[in-house]
Amino acid sequence: MGYQIKIYLVGRRHPAVLADAIGSYEKRIKGHVSLEWVILKSDKELEERLASKEYYCFDVLGKDYTSESFSKLLTSKMHWNFVIGGASGLPKEVVKGARALISFSKFTFPHEIVRLLVVEQIYRAFEIGRGSPYHK
Repeated sequence: MGYQIKIYLVGRRHPAVLADAIGSYEKRIKGHVSLEWVILKSDKELEERLASKEYYCFDVLGKDYTSESFSKLLTSKMHWNFVIGGASGLPKEVVKGARALISFSKFTFPHEIVRLLVVEQIYRAFEIGRGSPYHK
């Protein structure tokens, strides 16, 4: 398997209302991408797990990407660590340690919905790279 992506977050497992949709995209990328959700119990645990890693945070204050530019970014290297903030957002220390911040929108979304947005955009990014009609 080529690409390896870990998505770190503080919270609980995926809410039932979103689990099927998230699972659908996970199945679609299986075989192309090893995707792992690292769901932690506290901000402190998140900070400890990220301490020696290069990671990118999804944050409203981050850089805006189009789906095409995110695809180029995502396919530019094989290993990624992404971080989604919890109900209270991202801890300041995690934001300070991030390689970069990535924004989906200037809107604020519930962190559970961001999970779905992230996995869908990962799938879309690889479909763009393959020239698939999915993105059209």
